[in-house]
Amino acid sequence: MITLLDYGAGNVRSVINAIEKLGEKVKIVSNRDDILSAEKLVFPGVGSFGNMMRILNEKGLRDPLKDYLTSGRPFLGICLGLHALFEESEEAPGEKGLGILKGTVKRFDIELSVPHIGWNGIHIKKPTQTFNGLKGDEKLYFVHSYYVAPDDDSVVLTTTDYGVEFVSSIQTGHITATQFHPEKSGPTGLSILKNFLRERARENPPVPIQSETKLAKRIIACLDVRSNDQGELVVTKGDQYDVREKGDVRDLGNPVELARRYYEEGADEITFLNITGFRDFPLEDMPMIEVLKQTSRNVFVPLTIGGGIRDYTDKHGEKYTALEVAAEYFRSGADKISIGSDAVLIGEAYLETGQKTGESSIEQISEDHSFVQEQIHRGILTPEEASQSELKNIVTRALGANDSVEVSIDEFAVLENDSLLLCSDGLTDMLNDEDILKIYLQEEGDPKRTCSSLVDLANERGGRDNITVLIVNFKDVMKRRWPLRLFRCF
Repeated sequence: MITLLDYGAGNVRSVINAIEKLGEKVKIVSNRDDILSAEKLVFPGVGSFGNMMRILNEKGLRDPLKDYLTSGRPFLGICLGLHALFEESEEAPGEKGLGILKGTVKRFDIELSVPHIGWNGIHIKKPTQTFNGLKGDEKLYFVHSYYVAPDDDSVVLTTTDYGVEFVSSIQTGHITATQFHPEKSGPTGLSILKNFLRERARENPPVPIQSETKLAKRIIACLDVRSNDQGELVVTKGDQYDVREKGDVRDLGNPVELARRYYEEGADEITFLNITGFRDFPLEDMPMIEVLKQTSRNVFVPLTIGGGIRDYTDKHGEKYTALEVAAEYFRSGADKISIGSDAVLIGEAYLETGQKTGESSIEQISEDHSFVQEQIHRGILTPEEASQSELKNIVTRALGANDSVEVSIDEFAVLENDSLLLCSDGLTDMLNDEDILKIYLQEEGDPKRTCSSLVDLANERGGRDNITVLIVNFKDVMKRRWPLRLFRCF
């Protein structure tokens, strides 16, 4: 049994699929005891260093993880799972890492484009069973803007060249961690995972590679996918999406089967372009989501999905952000998303105004806190589990979307039923938690009455005139339903 630590960010489905492909069962960590009782622990991380460490702290997983890492049992960290081992990161100044290894995480300061993304090689620095069966000239998949800089060179397992020679994996005792993604590195990556999963074997000496490693040219299979007249998803081609031939949709094959075939024939990446998504709402396109899930079970290179990733209002008037659409694709097995025509419109708008709105699909998806925001919205992460700074960022951003609302949010309290109390500095100088909860229950959770009663009581106790209180339902914040459930009270 392999235990996998998923702290709630991005696509870990591909790691689970790769481990299961190799014949192992996977148990997802749900509490601290799952870490402490694990026989082998895998920690894949995507997103940002700051969010990762805050969530580990708030879920009470930091100390159990440190205990496991010092226990001598096998550990594999991937990407941010490598970064977490170190003391701190330039990505999140002031946020402490686990400190298992001395050193920092640095951002690339090079003339090449950042992030470093694609297939690159490795220099193996010491004997290890991790690369048993490899020749040494294989390419592995990278996608990152930061790299680790250990104080102790003896922990370095491999290095890679990209404007600078950086550490691409470490190994010390039973701890192994990689910057590259073995679960997305094809047969080579599966071999590395297999070497980790099996019992300790003979450590082979390193294969010396004298030349500088370089990004490889890639073969990317791009499959246009849409439904035919029978409602089945097929791979098709046409001139500007005119895909009919003799009245029928041109059928070039099943998308899952073709993706697997291209992978087995050596494709470095598979891209699905959901051309049905340009007309229909993607989150209701369950067959396309199922295609992603099935493909990710047998294809171990990056999966990209494009088509229809933008803000939507469905036929019922329900609004969905581009982030929600992208997040559903990520959960279903996608590693990257491709934004087409919307990216052109976003670029044109920026060139015209010179201003970022914070509302475009590109900005929503790329924001540091986007995954935490989406996890909260989906109910995977509750407001109580989110950090106060995350709540402040999310709510302030939502409030800023409405010009009629101007408030400085200095203090938070999470009430019942996902309700949030937001207040400017001054209220909690006069009231304690017991006062707030008592009035909230007394007014039966009604936002307007609760706000008024809280301010009245604060003023009775000598509160300042500029006290501002908001009580909002968190799901409404995420949906940005203003001003239906938003009340300002003075």
